[in-house]
Amino acid sequence: MKALAYLASAACFGLGLLFLIDSFPSGPHPFSLGRLIVAAVLFVLGWFIIRWLHSRPIIQQVEIKHTLDAPGELKLQEMRCRQCAGTLGKDNITVGEGGISVKCPYCGSTYQMEEAPKW
Repeated sequence: MKALAYLASAACFGLGLLFLIDSFPSGPHPFSLGRLIVAAVLFVLGWFIIRWLHSRPIIQQVEIKHTLDAPGELKLQEMRCRQCAGTLGKDNITVGEGGISVKCPYCGSTYQMEEAPKW
């Protein structure tokens, strides 16, 4: 996509240069204001394509992996909703900036998970 846009911009600049050269008088041809305007439009279009390419944000996909190193054996515990006691799975848990949040698929309630102290 980016290479195609640069190619289009180069084509606009090249055609604009040809129209600019052809707009000046040579031999029996008089000065052509129409070709000069077309050259200016092509130059501006080529410039806008380049500006558009450089103004687009660069989107990078970042994959974050979390690992847990526990000192003892871990047991899987069944989780239930605080409101309706529906069974919750790993698809209902999201990790965000504010912490771990849970959304119940049955009643729609959303709350933050809190870890009880270990002492």
